[in-house]
Amino acid sequence: MKGLGWQSPEGETSQRRASGDALPPAVSPSDVRSPEGLTSPRRASGPRMPAARPPASSTDEDITPRERAYHEVGHERASRALGRRVHSITVIPNAARGTLGACYGQSPELPDPPPLRRAIPELAATIDDEVTILLAGPEAGAFECGQAPSEQPGAASDLAEAERLALLRCEHHEHEARLYLAWLRERARRILDVRLDEIHRIAAALLERGTLTGEECEAIARGEAA
Repeated sequence: MKGLGWQSPEGETSQRRASGDALPPAVSPSDVRSPEGLTSPRRASGPRMPAARPPASSTDEDITPRERAYHEVGHERASRALGRRVHSITVIPNAARGTLGACYGQSPELPDPPPLRRAIPELAATIDDEVTILLAGPEAGAFECGQAPSEQPGAASDLAEAERLALLRCEHHEHEARLYLAWLRERARRILDVRLDEIHRIAAALLERGTLTGEECEAIARGEAA
């Protein structure tokens, strides 16, 4: 049981955000084109994008409670920044779900498999936000453990889902999917960087209590007792 990450509770419905934050210019817009602007059927040459996976030697004990806390708070803060509702975050393991921690909140319903050319223009902003939230957990975990997201035990499921959505968003152009992920990774970092004090406060409270509601996270972020 090594899972950490962003999840939607059963029965939770999603609403598409009416407006989305512009992606930061970490990569030139000419390098990462929107799917509706893709005209070439070619695939990028070179090695295929590897599937995310934890180090072969990782165990549950490799994921410290502090790393779990920062990971889940990263998901929570990014969700709030992007207008998503958060029900709760926890660092209490759940054997039934196979998780060591989780952030439960509003998550979009994406068609599977989607009618790509027809669906992507309408889903673009939703996918951008979902990938940003997925990447924010491992990025926040790096604040505590100092490991790159790809090296963190417990981050594999978030990274794998982010890669799946990136390939969907870029219509399976692998080179563009890599650039797209780099773009949104920088977006996630910028969201977190301006909220470091909030992240530290919420992570400390989460370690003490084990579980926090979304309302408690907001109160702690404001510096109020929750």
